[in-house]
Amino acid sequence: MKKIIKTNFFTIIIGIAFIFTLLTCDLFNDNTNDHSEDNTTIFPYGLQYATPGKSQLGLGLCWLFADNAVLETHIKKTTGNEVSLSENHARFGIFGSRFGLIAANFSAGGNTSMTTTYWLRGEHGGPVLTQNDSPYADNLNATTPIWNENAPRYGRVTGVQWLPDSQLESTKDLPGYDPVFRNNIKEAITNYGSVAASMYSDTSRLNNSPDGVSYYHNHPDSYNNVNHIIQILGWNDNYPAEKFTNPPPGKGAWYVKNSTTGAKEHFHWVSYYQYIQTVRFVTGFNPTPVGNVYDYTPQTRLTQSWAPGGKTRFWANIFDCEEENAYLEEIIIRVRENTSYNIYVAAGEITNNAEEDSILLNSSFSNKVAELKIDKNEENKYPGYYTLKLPTPISVGNKSFAIVIEGTSLDENNVRVFYVGTWEEENFSSNLRESYISGSTGVNKTWSDWHSQRNGNFYIYGVVSGSEGKSDRRRIADR
Repeated sequence: MKKIIKTNFFTIIIGIAFIFTLLTCDLFNDNTNDHSEDNTTIFPYGLQYATPGKSQLGLGLCWLFADNAVLETHIKKTTGNEVSLSENHARFGIFGSRFGLIAANFSAGGNTSMTTTYWLRGEHGGPVLTQNDSPYADNLNATTPIWNENAPRYGRVTGVQWLPDSQLESTKDLPGYDPVFRNNIKEAITNYGSVAASMYSDTSRLNNSPDGVSYYHNHPDSYNNVNHIIQILGWNDNYPAEKFTNPPPGKGAWYVKNSTTGAKEHFHWVSYYQYIQTVRFVTGFNPTPVGNVYDYTPQTRLTQSWAPGGKTRFWANIFDCEEENAYLEEIIIRVRENTSYNIYVAAGEITNNAEEDSILLNSSFSNKVAELKIDKNEENKYPGYYTLKLPTPISVGNKSFAIVIEGTSLDENNVRVFYVGTWEEENFSSNLRESYISGSTGVNKTWSDWHSQRNGNFYIYGVVSGSEGKSDRRRIADR
């Protein structure tokens, strides 16, 4: 009996050693085309949430494909559903003739600020499932939009954040040397599924090896002139430097999805030492949202505003809700780093002129509904879009309602406190009596109409339940 037990004991030990050997070999197996669960150990987080690769087919829409891929991955991670989101709908939703843009813009370059306003805005927003829209490939040479303008939305994005870029400025000291930056990316992938990042791309530097594709480009342009956006799904700290055409200074690589042709199955490796910047990720998605989003952001590029002569500034949007039994439930704002915010709301009779608007705006300060602090040492570390749920819904049916944001810089050397969306075309700007700004102190503030100051609009959104009407309805200058 003892002999049998002893024999079984050694059999178990040998079996455990054999299994450990298999796992260890697989841990550093660089077979990037194997997307099975057994091979995800080399990508600690993210790969199991990857969705199939797509091609941008020569159009300048890498930013849109990468951002949609990040959202698809976040949806898969948080809901378990694998979906394909329509780049075609987003393309025309952003550049469509609805905004009076010429056809050439349908394939123009862009950035993630344009994608996120498409995701967040009320009318003609997204995301939309691919099967509910016209195929992307059918629209390559379109001179007018071919899309399902009224396609149903698939859920609602509730949060997007941006990481601070690497603080290493020398072209020699690329982010591979920056463990803080690298670990911030890993943390975002761990928590949210993946990130999108900008880099310099030169397809001649893709190394088509038997086990996949690797990319590293140490040309000065890789630091000074980013021209492409990819999705980062995972990493391997031990990926050999020798795998790259021009070996980087050390080992380690990101596993990415790339929408350009030339990448094997659209998945490949990018060295840790390749310069990347503008890393962003989706932090929230609601698959079953209710209500409408009120906003004045049809599509915008990004700029920023500051408080000259002081660290605090106020900015606001006023909306008209012309439906009964409607309630303001949530507020979405885009915020800067190192800034604290107080959010106020007022609702009253439909206002008819700027003087009545000013009274409504000033009345909001008796109703503070939320506060938010963006600080690297706090829970909310990064700038981006945040959704704030009101403690008690506010009745806005058949009323004008004002959302007022108070921003105070926490940085003595930088008094910028909020972002403003801008574009060359006036039809992207707020109209008269829609957006206001103030630097006044005291209760009765003096408000300036943003439309009369400069082009642009504010990233302020109100989520209203019980409202199914047109939520980006432009206000009437004088009733």
